[in-house]
Amino acid sequence: LDGLGHIVSGLTINRSTTDYAGLFGAISGAELNNIGLSGGSVTGKDFTGALVGKMASSSSINNAYSSAAVTGVRWSGGLVGDMATSSTITNAYTTGTVSGTRHVGGLAGRVNSSASITNAYANGDVTATLVGGGLFGSAVSSSLSNVFWDTQTTGQSTSAGSSAAAGLTTSEMQTSGSFSAWGTAISAVGGENKTWRIYEGQTAPLLKVFMEKVTLTANSSRVYDGTTNAVLSNTSFSRAVTGLELTSGQFASANVGYGIGITGSYTKTGSESLSEALQRYDFIDDTMTGDITYPPVYSGLSVGFYEHLYSQQRPLCKDIPKLTYIASDLVNRNDNNGISLLDNWSIPELLTSRPLDCDRRYVSGLLP
Repeated sequence: LDGLGHIVSGLTINRSTTDYAGLFGAISGAELNNIGLSGGSVTGKDFTGALVGKMASSSSINNAYSSAAVTGVRWSGGLVGDMATSSTITNAYTTGTVSGTRHVGGLAGRVNSSASITNAYANGDVTATLVGGGLFGSAVSSSLSNVFWDTQTTGQSTSAGSSAAAGLTTSEMQTSGSFSAWGTAISAVGGENKTWRIYEGQTAPLLKVFMEKVTLTANSSRVYDGTTNAVLSNTSFSRAVTGLELTSGQFASANVGYGIGITGSYTKTGSESLSEALQRYDFIDDTMTGDITYPPVYSGLSVGFYEHLYSQQRPLCKDIPKLTYIASDLVNRNDNNGISLLDNWSIPELLTSRPLDCDRRYVSGLLP
């Protein structure tokens, strides 16, 4: 069955005395591709999972996610309750809560021998009365590759299969470098033909198959204040966007400059999580730029600054732009050639490339 990137919203199953609860109670020799579950809840007894209660031999799930809450007894998982021999899961994640008594896991309750899971994670809260884990409640001689769980949001410091699975902090889960083992399958840049998209510092990886491409434009202009904060204006989307707004971001550099790249900081506007809202959109936002200018009080002033000259290897200094040296040494030259600081104004970031053993000489000029 191919879900073609469609998302089932608000699925509700309430069968607390019934085994094999899920959108698919049990499958055998089946293939489920490109299916998402947004919100809702699944309640069952044994073998309970949001997508599948029990995966029998030679079944597979590819490109799937769930944010549904799962409640079961034994063998309960955020996506699958129980995985039998030779079943596989590839490219999947869960964010919903999971609760039960024994063999309870964020992604799967139990993973049996010879089952295989590749490129997957879980970050929903997991509660188990007896045996549970952040990713799996139990895992027996399984093939696990590049799988993770959030140790903070799941509330679980350990997981079955932890010799091959890795527990990460929430911050690490929102950093693309943590998923370097996924290779070219993941990108933080919108519009690329990848399996996963991550919004750095804002979400864990999301599946591209469920996203619509949206091109956005915005700009920002402000005076230097030593930070990378950007307040966006003239923001526009190429199509209607729901559940999100974009009013701020981060400059790629805190230094004075023009056409500096900006990374957007998205904010949710509804009750759903930011991850849930961003799962719908692949924002192409790498064209957002802005300007950081000198404070107006200094613009056009006749000022002086120190030009640093390297005494022994002059080319090292000569090749560095003079702007690099306008820092805490910025001074005003008065009529009797004295030197006084201009309100102690400084740009600490601009000191980083100044050679420590350069000599200095005073040069007058105008700020642009």
